[in-house]
Amino acid sequence: MKDNEEEIKKFTETYLRELGESVDIRGRVILATILIEERIDKVIARYFCKKEKEQNFIFTFLRDPGIGFGIKTRILERILKEISYPKAKTTMDHLNKIGSIRNLMAHSLEHNKSMELKEYSLRNIFNGKNQKTENIYDKFNLFEGYINKINPLLNEIYVIVLDMK
Repeated sequence: MKDNEEEIKKFTETYLRELGESVDIRGRVILATILIEERIDKVIARYFCKKEKEQNFIFTFLRDPGIGFGIKTRILERILKEISYPKAKTTMDHLNKIGSIRNLMAHSLEHNKSMELKEYSLRNIFNGKNQKTENIYDKFNLFEGYINKINPLLNEIYVIVLDMK
């Protein structure tokens, strides 16, 4: 009986530690995506509005619950085409991967080491390329890499759009 109690205690401790790590990483992924989305909002608003109308446009239209990350990235893609942004393809590729990883992390029940379905999903995100990840931290590192790549691109796009007005 004592062996079973120790096994259950060890399993519970491991489960709760992994669950806590998962919650932490998921929160960081979702927050980073929200911050990227806010920057996309500013680019879109600045493209369509004068500075004094920018905040109103963001809160009236872009923060509508029906206008999600996917729709905003499609609008941004059209803006990039209109302004002939030379890094449009790279920008959109990074944003699509950020959105896909965010969705994978936010909507999965994963909080342990058994990830066959997640590995399949990651391969789809990365166009069939094997992106082997051992745990949720590896997935976060992939995500963080794309966040670091997209930030300077969004800065550059905002400056271009700002100079247009």
